[in-house]
Amino acid sequence: MNNLHNIRVKNNLEIKELVEDINKKFGTQYEVHHIWEWENGENEPKMEDALVLGKYFDVPHQEFLDSEMKKLKDSFDDVSINK
Repeated sequence: MNNLHNIRVKNNLEIKELVEDINKKFGTQYEVHHIWEWENGENEPKMEDALVLGKYFDVPHQEFLDSEMKKLKDSFDDVSINK
């Protein structure tokens, strides 16, 4: 997910620093591989993860849900078309 990568780099954070800071600030248990997988498209953050990232970076959580939101939008479009 390029949004996460771009926002993290813009904030001068290494993945390890981000993980440590988020875990400390929000009491979560993220690991480096979670962020790496999200940034590299191997996995996508769940809504709860996107909310945490949004709060941490002070950006809308939708920044981290591109694919999930697109799938949801597409499913609504399919329902509208099929009516």
